[in-house]
Amino acid sequence: MRIAQVNYAVDPNIRDPDLWLERCPTLVRWASSLVDAGADAVLVAQRFGRDAEFERDGVQYVFRAEHGLRSRWPAACANLHAAVGTWGPHVAHVNGLIFPVRTFRLRRALPPDTAIVLQDHGGVSRPRTSWRAGLRAADAVFFTALPQAAIWRLQSGDPLIFEIPEAGCDLESIPQAVARERSGVRGRPAVVCVGRLNETKDPVTVLEGFRLAAADLPDARLTFIYSSDELLSELRRRVEATGSLRTRVTFRGEVPHGLMVEYLSAADLFVLGSRREGSGYALMEALACGNVPVVTDIPSFRAITLDGSLGVLWRPGYPRACAAALLDAVQRDLTGARASIRERFMAEYGWKAVGEKALAAYREAIAARGASASRLLSASA
Repeated sequence: MRIAQVNYAVDPNIRDPDLWLERCPTLVRWASSLVDAGADAVLVAQRFGRDAEFERDGVQYVFRAEHGLRSRWPAACANLHAAVGTWGPHVAHVNGLIFPVRTFRLRRALPPDTAIVLQDHGGVSRPRTSWRAGLRAADAVFFTALPQAAIWRLQSGDPLIFEIPEAGCDLESIPQAVARERSGVRGRPAVVCVGRLNETKDPVTVLEGFRLAAADLPDARLTFIYSSDELLSELRRRVEATGSLRTRVTFRGEVPHGLMVEYLSAADLFVLGSRREGSGYALMEALACGNVPVVTDIPSFRAITLDGSLGVLWRPGYPRACAAALLDAVQRDLTGARASIRERFMAEYGWKAVGEKALAAYREAIAARGASASRLLSASA
């Protein structure tokens, strides 16, 4: 099987292909997981500011210069599509459901029996009508959780739908005592929240839930790790207004990704208040480190926590629900659960498992495309 991974999203300010791949580790790891799973050949085709080609770890990378990288209107991407079409894939995997014009143009550049698979990357609560039109060029769509497909109003005759995450995880945890010494994370339990401080992630509800639970958890500590701080002033105001929280809540700020394993390995509980997510990279890494997840009951988190069996789910936007979930979680053997949580999570969401699931889904998409192409040829005869 020959698989082309097609990527339209790009940062116009980055001109170095190596730097771009460094910024997109999931893109690289997805491609290598397909090689590991047994794909005959894998191509990563990237819309970019200049042309480049090279091979790395068994994957062929092709960068093609296109005009209009800063334009709000979709560029034709003729150079990129020509490269993919010439390579001759059995399946073209497009990252994102929000490129309908480019997806239609890709279809015209591909052989008629090449399947197109789209992968949802979340962040969409109300799809534009034009975005949904792009689904008509696809043979299959990947969602982290099947309920996420509902907002796209897929109907009979639309593409096949598969529950496959947008990423896997192979993070290796370190001993908790070592992690606490390095990170400075403390608490019994030590609670870590990783995510942007914005309304979608809803850290205010997390803080209020922790405040309500804190009366019954005198040694608990909460550490916020974040890359954007829209609600930081509001959170600080609330901490200052509650004297008991001043020594129990830490705003750590951004942590280099290479050091995140120290913070997650140090934690007992991982908490998030997200109202929606495409998947949940931070949650995946927390589970790989054996944290008990205390996260909102949204489709992607429900799937990643194996229908909540790995932790406790709570209703988004409700501090009392968050507090009850925290108190429920601490009743567990937090130390003894670490190994089993990691083992069960990796069996479903380790990169090996993700690559194998994707390859099986590609085979179904190719078969569906073959049947569709045969019907079209028969109709035109």
